[in-house]
Amino acid sequence: TYQTQSGMTDYLTPTINTQTGTAYTVGTVIADNDGKTILRMTSASANTVEIPSTLTLPISIRQAGTGTTTLQAGSGVTLNGTLAFTAQHQTKTVIPLGSGVYDVVG
Repeated sequence: TYQTQSGMTDYLTPTINTQTGTAYTVGTVIADNDGKTILRMTSASANTVEIPSTLTLPISIRQAGTGTTTLQAGSGVTLNGTLAFTAQHQTKTVIPLGSGVYDVVG
């Protein structure tokens, strides 16, 4: 038989944060830093997502709308990777490496 530990499914279920605007700063919602969040940018206009130095766990960001999503570094942040999304439905994951340095994968 298959057994799960109490709360295990809570850890496996992603947190969905859908944003309709043209600018969003990660961490505006506390759940953004839970290590399982998918941030969905649904704007039809170009939009930006700022990554602050307070992000300590990975976050995935999806360009769900037709407007191009671009990641931007907050104060004291270095982002390594391609910051502009190239197509609708593309997803990138921002991975904290420490000391305000993040890898952008995807």
